[in-house]
Amino acid sequence: MSAACRRLLSVLAIASTMVLLIAPGANAHAGLVGVDPEDGSQLEALPSQVTFTFNEDMREPAFASVVVDGRPVSLPAGDPTIDGENVIVDLAGVTTEGRDWTVSYRVVSADGHTVEGSTNFTIPSAEVNDDPIAADSEEDGGVWSSPWLWVAIVLVLAVAAMLLVRGRRAPSSRDAA
Repeated sequence: MSAACRRLLSVLAIASTMVLLIAPGANAHAGLVGVDPEDGSQLEALPSQVTFTFNEDMREPAFASVVVDGRPVSLPAGDPTIDGENVIVDLAGVTTEGRDWTVSYRVVSADGHTVEGSTNFTIPSAEVNDDPIAADSEEDGGVWSSPWLWVAIVLVLAVAAMLLVRGRRAPSSRDAA
């Protein structure tokens, strides 16, 4: 076999090995297989829960959020519960009414990967939720209310003072020579 042929085979072997090492693994991650109520449903009333069903068991932690007519709503029951491959978001204690509902989830699959998504449904007979969104209880004092700004100002002043004191020192005997 010629040197050129051996070189070509070596390059092909190295390239094949790199392709196999770099190639992405199989996407065997958890996937959503169903939602109750179905995504895009039109309902007569608010369901007591939303159930997300996956193709494998899920595990803690699980988080959920609900947005009604563009406004966040708190979940009185807290985080969703996990029952094998089902993630259940309890809506029984929600007192907010509205037409357009989005229920989002974020959960960890059995293989440790985070899975997230959402579903939407409408309640056409409900009044639109136009309650004002609660403002933060703290007043925004602008840039001057940041403690980091004040720390930076104090540090700059301390360095400036040290430089001024150092520059005003009396010349030593070495400087006179």
